[in-house]
Amino acid sequence: AIYAKLLALYESTIVSSSQRVLQEMVHHTFDVMVLDSNLRDMPVTQLVRQIRRIEQLSSQSVPILVVCLSDKEEANLRECGATKCFVKGANFTNRDAVLEAIMQCMSLSSSSSS
Repeated sequence: AIYAKLLALYESTIVSSSQRVLQEMVHHTFDVMVLDSNLRDMPVTQLVRQIRRIEQLSSQSVPILVVCLSDKEEANLRECGATKCFVKGANFTNRDAVLEAIMQCMSLSSSSSS
């Protein structure tokens, strides 16, 4: 629900699997990616590495924001190429921080394309 307002402001692509993320990258460019670390078909660290490999073959360089489960996972994700991570606890209080990071990425993207 919190992301609904944001999604209404921008063209968004919502997918439910890592494989779909990789397929979409072939056909589209993105200003920012927001991933949840709780993916069923692939560890999110592997997905981040694959996204970065795809970028090397193209001219894309997309910020990757990941909502993860622990500080340890955050360290691993940053090592793999995630731009920013947000650790979610039992009462996920980082929602505003995630929205702010998305808005910053979108702002940087639109100013660099002008």
